Amino acid sequence: MKPHYVHWSARSTGLPQFKAFPPATKHKTGKAGPSLPCYATQTAAEQSAGANGSGPQSAEVPQDLMQRFAKTQRNLLEVNRSRLDALQELGAAQARIAELEQQLRTVEQSSNAELSAPPAQPPVEEPTEQDDGGSSAAASPVQTAITLAYQTGWHRAFLHYCADRKGWTQYPGKEMLPGTGPLSQSRVLTVEAQHLEFVINNGSNDWDTPDPYGVKEQKNYVINGQGRYRLQSGKVLKLE
Repeated sequence: MKPHYVHWSARSTGLPQFKAFPPATKHKTGKAGPSLPCYATQTAAEQSAGANGSGPQSAEVPQDLMQRFAKTQRNLLEVNRSRLDALQELGAAQARIAELEQQLRTVEQSSNAELSAPPAQPPVEEPTEQDDGGSSAAASPVQTAITLAYQTGWHRAFLHYCADRKGWTQYPGKEMLPGTGPLSQSRVLTVEAQHLEFVINNGSNDWDTPDPYGVKEQKNYVINGQGRYRLQSGKVLKLE
């Protein structure tokens, strides 16, 4: 008799597998047994072999696939390393930019301070006397002069004065120059006059007057007579 195949195999699905038994054989009695289909599940040994990968289901990973995987891993490591280096370089560049910006701000502040300083004023020319015919008369020789020394912490000092009651100089006045010799620590200016009424400023609306609070009658300093004088701490002293 032909074998009876009664069920299909489902090895890949994990379902129980069945196999066909051979046709019934005769027993010792000489009679054939019943030709009924018989089913048997997969043996424990076969299941264990399939689970351990030693059965026909197991397959080894190709060597070239493993090599490509390893190469991909190495490439990823290189990319990450490059990113870390780029971040470090970016941090250094940002620090350098901040340093340059601070230097630029310092230079701008210095430039603004220099531009805000008032420019030096040219000396005011004294008008010359004219004779009746309208022609300019020759200036007479200087007979008297007042030299004033001024000790100050200002960077610049200007003498705004009225000499011999002939009128005031234009603001801010004539700039006093650094002295020499015994007056090297002072600002000095010589005025051709015998009577001098004056105040001093720094060209930026800061003034030195005998009445800084507006409570005295005397609003200006006054010098009568030629000679050398020093203005210090609000007092005019004659020098020998």
